[in-house]
Amino acid sequence: MRAVLILLLLSSLSACAGPTEYRAEEATWQAVHLADALQTAQIEHTPGVYEAESAWAIGHEPSHQSVIAYFAAESLLHAAAVHYAADHNWPPWLVRTFEAVSLYDSLTCVEGNWKLGLRP
Repeated sequence: MRAVLILLLLSSLSACAGPTEYRAEEATWQAVHLADALQTAQIEHTPGVYEAESAWAIGHEPSHQSVIAYFAAESLLHAAAVHYAADHNWPPWLVRTFEAVSLYDSLTCVEGNWKLGLRP
């Protein structure tokens, strides 16, 4: 439970610490990403359900600890990428495209997990 609270805190801080012009997009992605993390953490105790998208990093039957570590790292890296892009004056359309593609990917994962019976 403590690990989940830490992940929630990291997600919240990552969204809040980001550049103002992308804060809404980043906060939305962080929230959906957190839902995906909470669903993925349930795989360990759900017979017949296996991780697919991030199995390369955490395996097909990931432990709760590996899920939390992976999603926390991904959360921080995503926020860092947006921060870097803003600090280096990347075109806003490019940063927003990155946010949109990331959000679409995470929403697709949450939807797939939901269909498998995993609830955040």
